[in-house]
Amino acid sequence: MKITIFNISSATARVICGLAMLSLFGCSKTNSQEDATNLGSDVLKAMEVTAGGEQVIGEIDQESHTVYLRHIHSGENITSASVTLNEEYQIVTDLNAHYGNWPENLEIELTDGNSTSKYTINLCDYIKSNDYYLPDSGKWKLVWNEEFKAPTIDWNNWSYCSRSSKVDWNRYMSEEESLTYIENGNLVLKAIENTIAPDDTASFLTGGLTGTDKRYYKLGRVDIRAKYTHAQGFWPAIWMMPQTSVAWPNAGEIDICEHINHENTVHQTVHSSYTKTVSKTDPVSSADTPHDNILGYILYSVEIDEDCVIFRLDGQETLRYKKDPTKNGQFPFDQYAYYMILSAQLGGSWPGAPDPAELPASMTVDFVRFYVAADSPEPEPDPDPDPNPDPDPNPDPGQDAGEDNSIEDPIYHLYN
Repeated sequence: MKITIFNISSATARVICGLAMLSLFGCSKTNSQEDATNLGSDVLKAMEVTAGGEQVIGEIDQESHTVYLRHIHSGENITSASVTLNEEYQIVTDLNAHYGNWPENLEIELTDGNSTSKYTINLCDYIKSNDYYLPDSGKWKLVWNEEFKAPTIDWNNWSYCSRSSKVDWNRYMSEEESLTYIENGNLVLKAIENTIAPDDTASFLTGGLTGTDKRYYKLGRVDIRAKYTHAQGFWPAIWMMPQTSVAWPNAGEIDICEHINHENTVHQTVHSSYTKTVSKTDPVSSADTPHDNILGYILYSVEIDEDCVIFRLDGQETLRYKKDPTKNGQFPFDQYAYYMILSAQLGGSWPGAPDPAELPASMTVDFVRFYVAADSPEPEPDPDPDPNPDPDPNPDPGQDAGEDNSIEDPIYHLYN
């Protein structure tokens, strides 16, 4: 059964829904004792909305009861909706009340009189097709991307993460090629017990790449699609550090994704001198978000602008860290350019000791993409272009690199 709900009064919309149900299926009820909060199976069959004069078809995940509406610039653009329901069900939620001001996540309720079924309607900035994500072109434009389609790592963009005994995350970093490589169009970073390098005294070895001194950007959006395996002591991380000699944490740190052990939780955090010495909760500087696809591919995103840092998982906002000019050192993120670090980490005070029986562990990265606002000026052309460019677009963003172009041996720690 299909119901079209136009931008009319709330009362009229409810009447249309009710009459449609009466004429098609009637309103007879049974004596079923089914729990009224039971989630019915595949109750919502299809959904389409009109947004900005265009029709947008929802992608329905029946397992999670989520409808994804992609490529909608704003909830203000939605002016009507059309839904197809399983027989006997009708809409309880008044969709008409949300036209022109549709929230990012809207829970709607459907009922057959004996049970209810709830769906979450999620607005996304993305179109998904065969696991390929594109941003809303009205909001963002691509300036650099790494798709990992070449047979080997492009060392114009990346360097191996260096080892250090001063901090936990890179204690076992290694340049062994079997730990950091490209396979089937993906970057693979592994964490293993050391059985391959007899001259290396480290008990474990991990792979990692950094963009320091090579790829760094100031203000915009970064998307990374990645997945990882579980293991005790395994600590995969996707994060950004400032391209500057300013001592940590004064220039900030942006942790787009961290995961430890067998958790089903993604950790996302900002660090600064303020969060280290004053407060991590005013404003809240971290989000710990459960994810029902924790071992599958997830799109990790962060948006950085002049007054806030926004984290997302699969397009859904998880944390918004706003600038407060009254708090000294609270928001350095608009002042510096940042580079990416992709690291398969082991051990340390947070995840605890690795369990060799659960290794090897790995993080697999599908792509890394950096966007700037669609209305940003075009970057200056590269005065010395690469005569053998990568197959993927790779323009110079022309961004300010901050106060200094090199980081010698930064002393920092992700967590106290």
